[in-house]
Amino acid sequence: SMHKAIEVLQKESKTSFTFFMLSLFCFHISSFLLVWIYYPGFIAFVVNIVLLAFLVMFITNGVDILKKLYIPDIDAVTGQFSDFTSYERMGDLEKMSKQKEAQVQQQTLIENPAARKSEAGPPGFSLFDFGVMANIKNIF
Repeated sequence: SMHKAIEVLQKESKTSFTFFMLSLFCFHISSFLLVWIYYPGFIAFVVNIVLLAFLVMFITNGVDILKKLYIPDIDAVTGQFSDFTSYERMGDLEKMSKQKEAQVQQQTLIENPAARKSEAGPPGFSLFDFGVMANIKNIF
């Protein structure tokens, strides 16, 4: 159900965010190392200073955003109504009502053969003409 999906997403959100931040950090470390491989010392040093500035900016902005938007688990709202937990495992009501309606209709047609004519489609046709009642009669 949707509530189970939300619970799983809630549990995994911290892990996903942690891996995202680690991947961002590893990307910058690999960029630092790659610059030292491809460029001479002075150019690599200048580029690493720029990359370090961006890394510090990402980290400070990320921490700032996290502090502003973080909601502790105890204060988080899931949107799930706690009073309706007994109805969580209820089946599809529309499907059940259609099945019940079909059962009542079959029982009515079996008990009251005169109802067959009134249950017909267009004027002059009966359910026997469409083979519906013949199949029901064969079942019983």
